[in-house]
Amino acid sequence: MKALRVVVVGGGHLGKIHLKLLHDHVATDRSPEIIPVGLVDPIATSRETLGQQWNLPTFCSWEECDLPFDAAIIATPTRTHFEVARSLLLEGKHLLIEKPLTLTTRDSQQLIDLAKDRKLVIQVGHVERFNPVFQAARDCIERPRYIELHRASRFTGRSTDVGVVMDLMIHDIDLMLNLVDAEVHRVEAMGVSVFGDHEDMAQARVTFTNGAVANLWASRCNYTPQRTVKIIGTNGFAHADLTTRQVTTVIAPGEVQAKRLIFNRLSPEAKRNLTDQLFEKVLPQRSFEVPGSNPLLDEQADFFRAIATGSLNQVSAVDGHRAVVVANQVLAAIRAHVWTENSFGPRGPLVSIDQFTNHEPQRQVA
Repeated sequence: MKALRVVVVGGGHLGKIHLKLLHDHVATDRSPEIIPVGLVDPIATSRETLGQQWNLPTFCSWEECDLPFDAAIIATPTRTHFEVARSLLLEGKHLLIEKPLTLTTRDSQQLIDLAKDRKLVIQVGHVERFNPVFQAARDCIERPRYIELHRASRFTGRSTDVGVVMDLMIHDIDLMLNLVDAEVHRVEAMGVSVFGDHEDMAQARVTFTNGAVANLWASRCNYTPQRTVKIIGTNGFAHADLTTRQVTTVIAPGEVQAKRLIFNRLSPEAKRNLTDQLFEKVLPQRSFEVPGSNPLLDEQADFFRAIATGSLNQVSAVDGHRAVVVANQVLAAIRAHVWTENSFGPRGPLVSIDQFTNHEPQRQVA
């Protein structure tokens, strides 16, 4: 099998992690063979430090990279994803693009079309899809009907070119779309800015055409990190803590799922037995810890396997595009949200204390 030559574009936080994992592929002798051939970053100090650390040639831009390569990992700021990805696709390179795929749906659709025309692989960095804790919870529940996804982090100062929706909530938007086999019908949302021009906290409610409902909450200025998923389906309930790797499930027995156990039709004795033994025998909880793994390493492996074998990858450009579509619907709903009792505004995430306390009609904020 032909070795794949890979360039990393972007030497920031995620770029450094991708570089290390590429060398882990080499060290573990995985198939296909991976050869890291270069790093691209516009900051000279980053290039020099990482080039020396990993013994790689470095370049200020990918256009200056005069080495042959087959694939690139794009870990640049979100606002640059489209232009970098478009240029590399036109050069015939397979791409792993960190989330979100692009900022706009028009740009993400253009990347889909370019990759399809040139028969190139795009993998989008929705790494939680490879998290075995999420996979375990998802596989326990049939036909999800209600979902809660909470994601929070301390303020890191990274990814401030976008708000929390494109920074953190985009992960859970992708998980939500993976769980529900239906189209989005309606999106409601609100957001608050704490430190700058973009929303730092956001809440969204998404309704699907099959009636399923998802509530998403994200914050990047929280006191403690949080990554949880709750799923209620036709056969039961699952709660997954993606940080502690704990999963708790309640799977209803067949007679409950089939609506044959109707409480008000039971005899007085059967009612007493049911209430006394409900959580021990009828709806027992099961808790278990999912073994750890490295989802980002698995994501890379899936990308390389798709290139080498022509198989479908788990998080395609189409998946990334769907997440961008919903993320932009959330942002539009945040901008439209009215924060006072009247219709004069203020609207959107840029609120302050005096706007809450001033009851005079205010000029709308676009």
